[in-house]
Amino acid sequence: MQKDRIKTVIPIAVALLFLGIAISPGISAEAPEPREVTNIISVWMPGVTEDDYSAEIELTQEQLDEVNNSIQ
Repeated sequence: MQKDRIKTVIPIAVALLFLGIAISPGISAEAPEPREVTNIISVWMPGVTEDDYSAEIELTQEQLDEVNNSIQ
């Protein structure tokens, strides 16, 4: 009777050990900090001019929604 119990407990203990090792990175991982949302779009177009062309433009929320809908 004692041998049967040991034969059952040892595989369960080993399985729980491996399960604990497998999920420990997910438990200890930190959530990323949220990024600040801005309505600024950076545009870089290589080859347009000799020095390349780059610009930043600020959009209204409606323009930003329109760009997002166009991309999707």
